[in-house]
Amino acid sequence: MTQQRLVIVGAGMAGTRLAEEVRARDTDSHWETTLIGREADEPYNRILLSEVLAGTHDAEDLRLLPDDDGDGVGRMLGTRVVAIHRSTRTVHLSTGAILPYDRLVLATGSVPILPPLSGLRSASGGLQEQCFAFRTLDDCRGIIEAAAHAKRAVVIGGGLLGLEAARGLAGRGIAVEVLHAGQWLMNNQLDSEAGEVLARTLSRLGIQCYLEAAARGIRVDDGGRLTGVRLADGYVLDCDLVVFAAGVRPNTQLARDARL
Repeated sequence: MTQQRLVIVGAGMAGTRLAEEVRARDTDSHWETTLIGREADEPYNRILLSEVLAGTHDAEDLRLLPDDDGDGVGRMLGTRVVAIHRSTRTVHLSTGAILPYDRLVLATGSVPILPPLSGLRSASGGLQEQCFAFRTLDDCRGIIEAAAHAKRAVVIGGGLLGLEAARGLAGRGIAVEVLHAGQWLMNNQLDSEAGEVLARTLSRLGIQCYLEAAARGIRVDDGGRLTGVRLADGYVLDCDLVVFAAGVRPNTQLARDARL
């Protein structure tokens, strides 16, 4: 039987699980499976990122696949798919390579939502120094490195991920303030009474929460150093570290470009 080429775009938890399940069922080696991932790290358990930030897990603990393709799944990591050509059944990679497929799966996940704050972007177009999304292992490493020199942090987003980030930073001895647009914390999962209990619990951990609060801008000094977050009412929270955990949106650009 001719071997079929299965290409999975996205080496996150969903794409990795699919590759594992295909291999487990492929007793006659019908499929040649390749995972393509934008991140240079081996596939990892994203759910445990907050534990890495808190210092209770190492990055190595999060790995999902064995070393050296020991699972029979080929990996192309640190590689971005720039285009899908459905007529020729090929994917075009950021390296310039062209990879053919018989079956293609998009498991591209989501990207963090960054609010349109004034001053958020540096002159180069990236985030200001000491400002981080909290989505990838690289984000987590950057936050940990910044936290080693920070005294006050603002976490934007009072959902589960934001509160886990706040807890991790507080555990590193940093004063943490959380900005949340909702009427109570984790309003998508909890009712108001439970949200109030959660706020009191976080307060005992040294985490101050501001509800129905919206950030409007990032303040930096003349040297480009982060100094605070400006709120909608004009009040400024002094800080030297900002973490964004304000939700995610589906990463569908590649699918749209391919006219799916």
